[in-house]
Parts: sequence; C-alpha cells; structure tokens
Amino acid sequence: MDHPSHFRPICLLPCWGKVLDKLIAERLSYHLESDHILSENQFGFRKNRSTVLALQNILDFHEEGSNSKQMTCLISIDMSNTFNAVDWNLLNKKIQSINLPKYIVSIIQHFLSERQVCVHDQTKKYNRGIPQGSSLGPILWNVFINDLLQKDFGPNIKIQAFADDILLMLKAPATDCFTNNSKEALSTIDSWTRENLMTINHRKVKQNVKTGQLQRSGLINITKSYRTVSTEALQVLAGVPPLDIQLKHLHKIHLIKLGRSQVTINGLTIQPNSITFRKPFLKPWTKTAINWNHFSDNMQGTLIYTDGSKINDRVGGAFVVLEQDKETYSQTFRLSDSVKVFMAELAAIEKALDFAIEHSKSPANIISDSRSVLLALENLNNLDPSILNIKDKILNYTGQVRLFWIKAHVGHMGNERADVLAKEPTTNPDIQHPTVANLHFIKQLIKKEILAEWQDRWSNSTKGREVFLLLPRVNVTRVQGDFYVNQLISGHGALAAYQHRFFGKAADCTCGHPLEDRKHLIYDCPQWDN
Repeated sequence: MDHPSHFRPICLLPCWGKVLDKLIAERLSYHLESDHILSENQFGFRKNRSTVLALQNILDFHEEGSNSKQMTCLISIDMSNTFNAVDWNLLNKKIQSINLPKYIVSIIQHFLSERQVCVHDQTKKYNRGIPQGSSLGPILWNVFINDLLQKDFGPNIKIQAFADDILLMLKAPATDCFTNNSKEALSTIDSWTRENLMTINHRKVKQNVKTGQLQRSGLINITKSYRTVSTEALQVLAGVPPLDIQLKHLHKIHLIKLGRSQVTINGLTIQPNSITFRKPFLKPWTKTAINWNHFSDNMQGTLIYTDGSKINDRVGGAFVVLEQDKETYSQTFRLSDSVKVFMAELAAIEKALDFAIEHSKSPANIISDSRSVLLALENLNNLDPSILNIKDKILNYTGQVRLFWIKAHVGHMGNERADVLAKEPTTNPDIQHPTVANLHFIKQLIKKEILAEWQDRWSNSTKGREVFLLLPRVNVTRVQGDFYVNQLISGHGALAAYQHRFFGKAADCTCGHPLEDRKHLIYDCPQWDN
C-alpha cells in the first residue's frame, strides 16, 4: 500500500441516499434483464449467474473445439483501476443509447452529478469513477462494458467477463494459428479501452493451487493450531468439511441448475428440469408482503385451520373448516416424500385458500401454526414460485382473506384437529399432491451427503488419531479456535513430549513424570489437580 492508486475508497451514502440507491438499482436491473439489454457474456453482478456458470461456459467452448478437432486458447485480460476510471460523460452516453425509461436515465444522471470527495478539510469535485459501496455501482459497470461484450469476433473467438475480468477464448486447428487469430480481437479490445479511457494491466500472476493446500492455511488461522497438525484434524477442529468433498457434492447443484442430466443425491434421483427455482426477475414495484396477525378467540367469519406433518419419511397435509365452532369440511393429502414439512404447511394454506375462493368465504380466516411459512409470505424478496402463487391468489381474490398464527399444541380444538388430520395421509400408499422438490431441499440433502462422506473419511483415516480419540464425530457447528485448548486436543504445542519429538528437548514433566503428553496433563499431573 505504498502508492495512492492501491487504495479503493468506499462511497459512504447517507441513509436516505442508500434507500434511493437501492430502489434505482433494483429498477435498473429489472429493465436490463427483462428487456435482455445486457450481454449473455457478462457473468458478474447479475442474479442467477456465478463463477460456476462462467467456468461452465469456458468448458462448453473447449468441448466444442475438441469435438471439431480444434485446440483452445484462453487469454485473460485485466483492466487497471476499472471502477475508478469510468468516465461519466461516456457512461451517460451509453445509458441514453439503450432503451431505458426516461425517469431512470434522469435519476442516474443526477446521482452522478456534482459529487465531491472530502478528506478531512479538503474537498474536490470529480467526474470519474463508479461509486464503490453503492448498489448501483456494479450495475453501471455492466452497462459501461456491455458494448464490448456484444462485439462479434467471429465463429472461433468468444469473449466473456466476470465483472471487470475479461476472458478471450479462441479455437484453431493448430497452435500457430492463435497468434494471427488473436491479433484482430486484441486490437479491437485495445481500441475499445482507448476510446473509453481505460487501460489494460499487463502484469499478470499465474498460479496453480491444490484444494488441500488452499484450505489448510485458512484452517490453521481459524483453529490457531501448530502447523504440524494434520489437515484432517484441522478440519474437524474448525468444523469445516474437506474442500474436495464439498466441491464434488456441490457440483451436483450446478448440474441440476443446468438441467442437462439426472443427479442422484442421498438415494433420491433428480430428473433434468424437475426442480422449481425462484423467479429471477420480478417488477420491483409489484413486490407484495402478505401480513398476518396472532390468533384470537373472538374472530368473525369462517375459520380454516391448516397443518403439515412428516412421519416415517412420509409427508402429509390437511385443513379443516370450522363455522360457529362446528366442523363443516376437511381435506387431507399426501405429498411427495422428498419435500420438507415447510412445503406441507405451505400446500395446506394454498388448498385452504382455494377452498375459500371456490366457496366465496369472506372473511376467510386461515390459521397456521407455522411461523416460518407466514414469515415467508410476509417477505418481499422471497421469489419462490409457491410463495408467489399464494400471494397472487390472495391479491386477486375479491373477498377478504386473513392469515393468523396460532401456537401449536396448546389444546385449541381447531389446531389439534388439523394436526390429527395432517398425520392421516402419511399412512396412505398414494400421493395426492405431487410436489416438485425445491433447491433449498436439495441443498439440505447435499449437506447430509457431505457430512456422511466426511465422517467416513475421518473414521478410516490414519492421521490425527489423537484428535479422533476426543472428537470422533465430525460436526460443522463445532469451531475450536482456542490456542491453548487445541494444543491439548491435538497434542501439538508446548507439551514436552511434542518438543522432544520435533526438537529433541527433554520429554519429562516438571512434576517428575517421565513423559509430559496431553494424557498425563489432563488425567495424572498433580500440578493441575485444581
């Protein structure tokens, strides 16, 4: 940090400025994505896009080359100080050139006008750079670089970016063709950087890193252990599964998202395109919260109690209708075994809502003991299709629907009846309500797989056996970060036995025992009796 250019100032917005910044960012992002303005070759700062998808795009390009008996070349291009170098005049021209609502264009122009940098008592106006620390900044960068990513480099050359990291991919029948083929593409990129007042950083550092080595340094810092402790023991002390196991199983989520092949997770086979995903782009001004209240005994109208249950890995749901304290209707249904109770509670509310709409019940009071489902309906940013479907039904119903939360198992007749009914369909051999598993459930299954494989590796490993004696079970909630405690658990540290083993020092304890190891200190040493 010996040069001012190495510093990255953060834009500190006032509270109301942050609110406005977030509102405009959401609306701008919606228009850019829904109108397909942004290039498909940009993978950074965008919903439903990630480094994994960027890597998959590279692999697809390489596979295309291999299938046509061509070689692949990758050229990584890094721009210097990109976010601080964006010229506002150029950015405004680019914003005006795309099809955006005029009010958004106007607000962005005002947002970037008359900005000042204040350092102590010195103030200076500036007209370059995207405000770092704001929600709007990354989206504006995507607009700024968009025209470069939309350029056509020919059938055998492709460009992609993750934020400001640009990658040029080339295919050719022989390596000697890459020089000539890349010249024109690199010249085009160089011209773009000059026209947009940017510079390319020619200093690149390339490094191959093994996953185990990458994880080990972090584990040592977390546990504050000696460097001689084995990686397997460090993982158990830190509560962090081995990175290679995580990568192997988390890759299944990527395959599911791509929808290219079936995946088996914990015995459950997931077919391509059979998982429900969150709706990626919803008009920000249409987001709605469905409010709920606590149940009271003096409510007027139809009372509909709902519940969900899971017994012996079978999932059931039910709702019961009470009018003037009399049961007038009930319905039970069994869901797919792959879903959680949350989905059963949600399905019960939706079926109760369908009943109220079909029979024109108003006011219809739907009562659930699942606070998590009610909070999900109240959450503006929950884009799960099942949640959005219930919200749409409530908003489009001409009658009145009210949601209430009731404490479970407190002896209330309606809630207890719904609880009994929800258990009944778990004995039914047929599934009446087939439910597609969502991504959250799949992630839970993958976590179980990761823990199971990690436990198997730890149990059968020949390393870290002293730690295994005290911690035979792996656990992601355990974080042993105490410098002194971990010396006792691992046997690596300021113990005389350890010092003798590695440095040839005396192994005896100050109490006179011939070997000062952790067993002696914990169980036998008279110096630690108290």
